[in-house]
Amino acid sequence: MEKSKAISIMIKTAIGILFAVFFVVLLSQYITIAQLNSKNDKLNTELNSTTQQYQELDKQYKEISSNYEDYVEDYVRDNYDYVHNDEILINK
Repeated sequence: MEKSKAISIMIKTAIGILFAVFFVVLLSQYITIAQLNSKNDKLNTELNSTTQQYQELDKQYKEISSNYEDYVEDYVRDNYDYVHNDEILINK
C-alpha cells in the first residue's frame, strides 16, 4: 500500500515537473514571438519609409532624365551664376 502511494506521489511529482518545464518553455517561446513581432513591425515601418524614399528619388530621376539639359542649365544658373553670352548677370 505504501509502495503504491510512493509510486503515485512520484508519478504526480514527475507530471508536475513536466508541466512546469512545459510552461517555462511555452512562456519563453511566447516572449520570443512577442520580441520578433515587435522587430517585424519596426522593420516593416523602415521598409515602408525606404520604399517611399525610393519612389520619390525615382520620380526625381525620371523628371531630370526627361529634361536633362533644362535641369543642368537651371542648376548652373542657380548655383554657379552662369549666364548666356547675351545676358547680363545682376548680383543677387
